[in-house]
Amino acid sequence: MAFFTKRELSALLLLGILLCGFSVPIFLHLSVRPWLAVIFSLSALPGVLLFRLASRFLADYCRRPIIESFSKFSLIGILNTCIDFGTLNLLSSLAGVRTGAMVGVINSIGVLAAVVNSYLWNKFWVFKLEKRSQAAQDLPMFLAVTMGNVLINGFLVVALTGFQNPFGISPELWLNASKIIAAPITILLNFTGYKLLVFK
Repeated sequence: MAFFTKRELSALLLLGILLCGFSVPIFLHLSVRPWLAVIFSLSALPGVLLFRLASRFLADYCRRPIIESFSKFSLIGILNTCIDFGTLNLLSSLAGVRTGAMVGVINSIGVLAAVVNSYLWNKFWVFKLEKRSQAAQDLPMFLAVTMGNVLINGFLVVALTGFQNPFGISPELWLNASKIIAAPITILLNFTGYKLLVFK
């Protein structure tokens, strides 16, 4: 018996490639040592495969299939974070913007890209929706919840980046730190909104 189906292997391959691709702007914008970026990029795909393999064995051993779903959900969460931060860092670098209202716009683009990614992967890979037509029914409420959270996240990041260099760190690092500080609030609001209003 094969460890992964063709569909699963294709999904994991795509996931690894996306992780590599969206992590590059983060490394470049934060001036991370090139060898660290190479190590991460080379380890992303094998790491994804090993993580899924380990979770499959653990799920079988514990007789808890939810472990497999949770491992997929976790991988998508990591990918969403890379997409969000990668987009923010790429656009910030290209536009030369680290603070102010324009950061809110740039941040919102990254959040929206990550949320759409999350919706599609969770709907069709993690939870394997049987009826694809239901995706169209969920979409209006999904968009409403998402837009509310994008605005809240953008406001928080703009407000936090408004504090010029509070700890003596680079503007690029403070931009990313602001996003990390805002993340728990957005994650909680997203989860609550999706659980109660979208995927009920």
